[in-house]
Formats: sequence, structure tokens, C-alpha cells
Amino acid sequence: MPVPRLRAVTGATGIVPAVVVATAAIALAACTSAPTGPASDVDSTASPSPAATSTSSSTGPSGSAGTGDAAGTPAPAETRSAAQLLQEARQAFSAAPSVHVTGTAVRGADAYVVDVRIAGDSGGIATINTSGQTVDVTRVRDVAYVGGDLAFWRSVTGDDVRARQMVGSRVRTGASDTNFASFVQLTQPTTFAAALPDPARPATVGPVATIRGTAVVGVRDSAGSTLYVAATGPAYPLRLDGIASGQVVFLDFADYGARVSLPAPDARPTGRVVEPGGGS
Repeated sequence: MPVPRLRAVTGATGIVPAVVVATAAIALAACTSAPTGPASDVDSTASPSPAATSTSSSTGPSGSAGTGDAAGTPAPAETRSAAQLLQEARQAFSAAPSVHVTGTAVRGADAYVVDVRIAGDSGGIATINTSGQTVDVTRVRDVAYVGGDLAFWRSVTGDDVRARQMVGSRVRTGASDTNFASFVQLTQPTTFAAALPDPARPATVGPVATIRGTAVVGVRDSAGSTLYVAATGPAYPLRLDGIASGQVVFLDFADYGARVSLPAPDARPTGRVVEPGGGS
């Protein structure tokens, strides 16, 4: 069944994908089976957390930071420069085995509300609400399954009858395929890592606060975004708000290290899958 192709605009950056419906069509072949989702405000009145001691403790799945040890845990955040905090936050985020990202990103007239669980390069699961549509993405390494509600399929097919036939199914596609790359990229950790403030930009360190019971330090950069970094333990980013990559964002990062349930790479998925056929 021919459907209009979704194409990411070349060179688009940031979290909000620039999506256009191309006039070219792709053929969807026969069906097989497919895999079937704002936290509390910052409390700036909190007192600074205790300095690191010789007793080590691990970081829990929620991303809460424990007291550090002298051997390998970073120094208390309030003793580090803005550039150090931002660099360590990027490193900690990239090294995290998993993370749960929720929030909103707005670019111009486009607003995306995201709920994403990412397990690094292994895959991710995302629910994306935008323009009155709900899009669901499951990525398993280099393969992605994309589906959505009736509004989503209407935007893809341009035909109400075909859209109703497609509800409940997913398109199996390569993770880098441009047809649905605008949505699949939201299951990639690099998409959110790129939105974190640049350590090379001028920035200032704020007072210690708390987010979800965890001591954090806010680092505000010259572009107008504030990244709240765990004050002790790994320098996990716990919240980003303000202007990042030319868009207004409010994102919470939580559940670092928590298990993300993904289908096995070679598993036969359940549900209805539509395979893209030839065409451009």
C-alpha cells in the first residue's frame, strides 16, 4: 500500500524533529508481527549536601547520588567550575546504561511531549505527542518499529480509510532510515546528549538545590538554559530547562541504570508489522 513518506529535514538539529511529508511514496508490503511509556519543582532552599567521605555508595536507578569516596567519585559539585560540571554531566550521561527522559521541547510552532526510556545503543522505547498525534517507537539496536494513533496514520497516508486500516500496526524500518528518522532519533542517547549545554560556553554555577530528593547544582549557560547536575556521586543531569539548540525545553532525566524492557534483537515480535517495500 503506497503511503507518503516522512522525511527528516537534512541538517535539522535539536530534540524537536523537523518533519515534512514528501511527495514521494513508499510501498508497504505484507504484514508479519511487531513489538507491541514534570517532576517536582526544584527546591532552592535546601542546604548543601555533606562533603564526600571515605564510605562509598552506589547510585540507584532513580539517579539519586550517594556520598562519594576519595578514590573515584567526583568532588562535591559546589567545588567545581561550571565548565567542569557541564563536561562531567555529559560524560556521566553518555556512560549511563539507561535513562528515562520526560518533558517538552518546543521549536517555533512545533511542540513535542516525550516519554522515552533509553538503554544506550541497545535500543529505546518512546511515546511522542505532537500536533494532535501520538507516535510510538521501539528501537532494538539498528531496527525500529514505528506506529501511532489514527491522527498519526492520517498524516502518513493522507487517506482516512487507509489510516484506519493501519491503526494497531507498526512499520519495521532501519533506525537510520530517513522515512521515520525524525521520531526514531528520540530513542538515541546522542539526541539528548547533544541538547546538554556546551562546556565551552560561558556559564555560572548556582546554589545547591534538590530535585526529587536529590541534591543538585544548577549551571546556567549564556544561551539561557539551566542544567541541574547531581551534587554528589556521578554528575548525572537531572533536569534541563530553558533554551537549548534553538528550542525551549523542559526535560527531566531519571531512573539511571533501570532496566528497559526491549525485544531480543532476533525475537519474532508480536502484533502487526508492515514491511516497507521498494520506492523512494
